[in-house]
Amino acid sequence: MESIVKTNNLTKRYGKKLAADKVNLTINRGDIYGLIGRNGAGKTTVLKMISDLIKPTSGEVTINTTDNNRPKIGLLIESPGLIQELDGLTNINLKLTALGINNKKYAEELMNTVGLGGEKKKIKQYSLGMKQRLGLAIALINDPEILILDEPTNGMDPQGMNDFRNLIKRLSKERDMTIIISSHILDELAKTVTRFGIIDNGSLITEISSEELAKVDKDKVKIVVENASEVVNLLINKLKITKIEQTDGKTIYISEDVDTKEINRYLAENQIYLEEIFTTHQSLENYYLNLTGGMVNA
Repeated sequence: MESIVKTNNLTKRYGKKLAADKVNLTINRGDIYGLIGRNGAGKTTVLKMISDLIKPTSGEVTINTTDNNRPKIGLLIESPGLIQELDGLTNINLKLTALGINNKKYAEELMNTVGLGGEKKKIKQYSLGMKQRLGLAIALINDPEILILDEPTNGMDPQGMNDFRNLIKRLSKERDMTIIISSHILDELAKTVTRFGIIDNGSLITEISSEELAKVDKDKVKIVVENASEVVNLLINKLKITKIEQTDGKTIYISEDVDTKEINRYLAENQIYLEEIFTTHQSLENYYLNLTGGMVNA
């Protein structure tokens, strides 16, 4: 698969603070790539270096677009400069005029694309979610090959998030657009993203596709019992359970379809009494926590 963005040991220092530490990420053409991490993990710094808004202290970014001398990148990283006393359509027309484009119909199309068609309110009356959507419309002005969005669903209600998710999928499919999204709202990202990069304390911990994540993200049965080693042997030898893992002296995880009532009954018949047995529902957030040991929205 062809990469469209690749970083090599991308590093950024602010004085003694290391904001990004030798980040090596690969984003393939057509990806909806989710950059995941808690606030302050280094997501925005990495996106700004990819966008050439800031220069790295060391390392490099390689962008492989149709015109590598002038790559078409759309950005929503910080609040776009909007004139508060004007409406959204007028703001877009002003942006177009500044770029030498005189096309009012195109401005209306952009407003419709992000769900703001016909909106007459002044920017000062916009909600945060509406401002984010208008910022997205502005980011789409140059019909970018790469769209970079930093925490784009901030301020959106559940319906707004759902609409945004559908829009991102449509842009990716219809325009063959590569989209890079940073967020700490992991459950929302999991419904949209095709490939994830997990960043913590400025370092890229891992990259994983949605297909790979699905394989490790299956529900598991957790058993807590006094003598886990004995129980593991019984479950393997007597109940023929094979996908089983002991994590400490008391905890067992089973990663296959099993009847928890049957396990409970069998162990009770053998005078082994469980402290706990239940199904754990895995998620992108759990996967993140297992890798980093920290809350994503910390």
